[in-house]
Amino acid sequence: MAGYIGSKASVVSSGVEHKKTFTITGATTSLTGLNYTVGKVHVFQNGVRLVDGTDYTATNSTTITLTVAAQSGDNVVVISQASYQVALSGIDDQSNATAITIDSSENVGIGTSSPTRQLDVSKAGTAYIRASDTANSVNMDMLAASSGGWIGTQTNHSLMFQTNNTERLRIDSDGLKFHGDTAAANALSDYEEGTWTPVIGGSGSTSGQSYTTQHGSYTKIGRLVKLKGYVVLSSIGTISGAYCQIQGLPFTVTGVQGYGGGNFPLFQGLSTNVSQLTAYPEGNSTFAYVLYTAGAGTNTSYLTPAGVGSAPHLMFNMTYFTNQ
Repeated sequence: MAGYIGSKASVVSSGVEHKKTFTITGATTSLTGLNYTVGKVHVFQNGVRLVDGTDYTATNSTTITLTVAAQSGDNVVVISQASYQVALSGIDDQSNATAITIDSSENVGIGTSSPTRQLDVSKAGTAYIRASDTANSVNMDMLAASSGGWIGTQTNHSLMFQTNNTERLRIDSDGLKFHGDTAAANALSDYEEGTWTPVIGGSGSTSGQSYTTQHGSYTKIGRLVKLKGYVVLSSIGTISGAYCQIQGLPFTVTGVQGYGGGNFPLFQGLSTNVSQLTAYPEGNSTFAYVLYTAGAGTNTSYLTPAGVGSAPHLMFNMTYFTNQ
């Protein structure tokens, strides 16, 4: 018999372990009537701990087979762990109160014995956090503060911030809404900054241009687009069509005409006598027409490709609305 001297069987016991003692009356290798988890069983023969797989086999949860038969008068003790699942209904707070409750629906309550969400944290009857996962979206009912402010939702797709019992901010599928406003049209749905490449072209074809400087930047807040451009052409190439355009706007202009405009704080090298340049974004497009006022300040008209000159130098800003 192989093995080693270990703890006596009587000290290896707990509430989740089972002890069974066999007093052998005749030579036997079979210990029956057991209920254990395979791999979680200890066998002691006359106080000596046996080695699993060498001195015995325990593979079917109910029977242990000794390699060398136990003899009459031997004492065999089996310490085993039965197959089980932990059933945790509550965690006691030092016998003072139930601190954590897990109900039959697997809802977890902290400070409440009746959780109504997957996670329900309460204090003195006031729900500080109540959250659930409904259709893969978090539903948090309330996170309260002593000042009367809270964060919470009453639907699966919105998050509200409140101070002094007044809603200040709501976040839902439409975007950000302020001061209790629930209208989708008033939601702030986007903010971004980026760059774009301005092109000086015409209402017809454009080819053969070369640029010394070609830079654009923009800020988009909801549907409002504010952009800047700086263009220096070393060669105008060929611009055809009736009107000159600034092309390549980063977002399509809204279909409502007149929802935008721009001006040119700097312009040089034009072949037309110009005192002022302005820009008019065309609806449902990504370009703006360039308009000019003659040197005398009396004749405002569309700038033609012929009026651009051979190497213009233009700096402009523009604001318009987009539906994107």
